[in-house]
Amino acid sequence: MVNTASRAHMRAAPDPGDLVGDPARYRAFPAYGAAKTANILFAAEAARRWPEITSVSFHPGVVRSNFGAGKATRFFYKYAPFLVTPEKAGALLVWLATTGDVRNGAYYVGHEVAKTAPYASDPAAAAALWAASEEATGVRE
Repeated sequence: MVNTASRAHMRAAPDPGDLVGDPARYRAFPAYGAAKTANILFAAEAARRWPEITSVSFHPGVVRSNFGAGKATRFFYKYAPFLVTPEKAGALLVWLATTGDVRNGAYYVGHEVAKTAPYASDPAAAAALWAASEEATGVRE
């Protein structure tokens, strides 16, 4: 399984003890970063729990898309010259899903395993987030 993460994970870590958060303290970029960290932790924990299923996470690049549509960022995502095309990001996802040459539980940037923020590679944090997710959803492994 391939989980879309982001280098934005370096902005924040999820709090397994408070998955919802205080609406009065909500900030978009830290929330996005925490969500992407959660994807990295999920991939790593899934790899530990289900070693027979390959599970990785990846940063597709900053993709030219409708991200931020309806906001001032629309111009950026439409015209910035360094953005990755959706096709290139999709090709990386397909490679990760189909190659037999990936490290289970790893985080990829391009075709290489990349280092994460320390809290995104903490097995205890991954297990705590997994347990909190089970509690929140009522779905148990």
